[in-house]
Amino acid sequence: MATFVNLMAPQPSYQLHHLHGMFQQETSSYYNVHRNTNDHVLKSRWTFPGDKYLKLNTDGSSKGNPGPSSFGGLLRDGKGRWVCGYMGKMVGRSYTALEAEVWSIYNGLCLIKEKNLSNVLIETDREEVLRLVSQEVDKYHSLKLVLDAIRDMMMEQKCYVIHTRRDGNQCADLLANLGGRQYEEYFVLEQPPVLLVPYLVRDAKAACEFERNR
Repeated sequence: MATFVNLMAPQPSYQLHHLHGMFQQETSSYYNVHRNTNDHVLKSRWTFPGDKYLKLNTDGSSKGNPGPSSFGGLLRDGKGRWVCGYMGKMVGRSYTALEAEVWSIYNGLCLIKEKNLSNVLIETDREEVLRLVSQEVDKYHSLKLVLDAIRDMMMEQKCYVIHTRRDGNQCADLLANLGGRQYEEYFVLEQPPVLLVPYLVRDAKAACEFERNR
């Protein structure tokens, strides 16, 4: 397993129980993900996916673009509660941020499939990634194989990719950056790192506020 400094250590289970209790106090019963009203607001912050969905936020990071790259992501349920997460780093050569983001989605889908989950909204803050995933690419495209695998898993697990702005994706951004600081190439998080908890709480509070003001 990867070695973490204290600030990256998983949160103790009793604290997680308290955190989940906070999330449960203020939530809506359902959020229609296809709603067009106030779309600019939905894109500018994290929102609950609704009781029928999970949400995967994913991000990739490249220091140099291309350069040393890493990735990360997290799954939350319809009430904003932590399900699981992952982070890691790209090896073998330099990668662009776009490549790291695509591979982050791939790794997130592999985790979804491994845990036998379905009905997942995948949020990315890169519109180009959304375009690549949503349509066929040329057979000579450098990412064709991984994009084909992504589309296959999305169909199998009933997953959908949507766009969010960066301020709605900060939890994934943090994990992507932490991914470059660990020893292992890929690490599954059953509990959130301590550094991430304030971001989770902030997202949940903002989502609750949005639901109250709808």
